[in-house]
Amino acid sequence: MRRPRRAARWLFAALAAVALALLLAAVWRAPALALLALFTQRERLQALIGHLGPFGPLGLIALQAAQVIVAPIPGQALGLASGYLYGTWLGTLYSMVGVTLGTGLAVGLARRWGRPLVERLLSKETLARVDRACERLGLPLLLLVFLLPFLPDDAIALASGLTDIPLAGILITTVLGRLPGVLVSAWIGANAASFSPIHWAIAAAVALIAAIPLYRKRESLERTMWSLAARLGRRSEGAAPPRERENTDRA
Repeated sequence: MRRPRRAARWLFAALAAVALALLLAAVWRAPALALLALFTQRERLQALIGHLGPFGPLGLIALQAAQVIVAPIPGQALGLASGYLYGTWLGTLYSMVGVTLGTGLAVGLARRWGRPLVERLLSKETLARVDRACERLGLPLLLLVFLLPFLPDDAIALASGLTDIPLAGILITTVLGRLPGVLVSAWIGANAASFSPIHWAIAAAVALIAAIPLYRKRESLERTMWSLAARLGRRSEGAAPPRERENTDRA
């Protein structure tokens, strides 16, 4: 009985969201169409952003830095926007500068204000898991978390400030681990204008269909990825030189 009720709630929520979207579209049809026309004409939008001069890229970098600490800001959406506005390579560069600065800021805040601040921003379960993993695996864990999906990479960046890992190591690992995902997002954004409405509709439908089960299974997926990261981290630790392994065992 519990599963049918949950399914009914999900269906009701989806229908309510569609109804609300249709209502908003009816009320704000003209402004929405004008805004859509602006965003589907890249040259016009780039010209508009271009009038901001250096403040355009700086604003994007600031948003990317903030999203490392402020969870509601979607990093993937900013990556797409950077590619759409500035192309694959400049978009990737601006996003990576922002993400790296944000990680450095998160580490600095954690080391300045300590565990009380981190405990306010992260759940106890996430923080405890990160504590154990960072203490045992260090930088290999950070790299794996940034590379693997369904893991709280921003939470890791913040919690890593409570460890003894040098800031330079954290930032280098951030660049190596986040670069592939940021590059892909910027490439998709850069090529978005060439997608037809049919392609966008198909992509949106596929994303929606995939997002619902992924969201419902997010905790299970996160546990699986943590387990995988731990196993891979132990393998890399096992490949360390004998002297390093002896020191680890003594500790």
